[in-house]
Amino acid sequence: MGAGIRAIEKYAAKGMDDRGIRHGGNPEIPIIPIYTSTLEKTLLIGRTLFDRGVYVNPVLPPATPPEDCLLRTSYMATHSEAEIDEALDVIKDVLDELL
Repeated sequence: MGAGIRAIEKYAAKGMDDRGIRHGGNPEIPIIPIYTSTLEKTLLIGRTLFDRGVYVNPVLPPATPPEDCLLRTSYMATHSEAEIDEALDVIKDVLDELL
């Protein structure tokens, strides 16, 4: 993986930290999970994000414990910092609304 994608992933993770978004991740891959709690909340948050123009992948049981569902965000080297900031602002707003 090129340095470009690593820089984008680090930028996104820092943006989540700055916004107080609870997340996990592995610095070796461009996927950052956002913890959302229950299946119902995860599906609602995922749908709301989709409706607001941000696509994420819900991860639900049996892939996770029932109370540890999450949304996977993923990044490409072609994402700009402005695009990431826009998406993270939407994610923060939706999480504040629904969590």
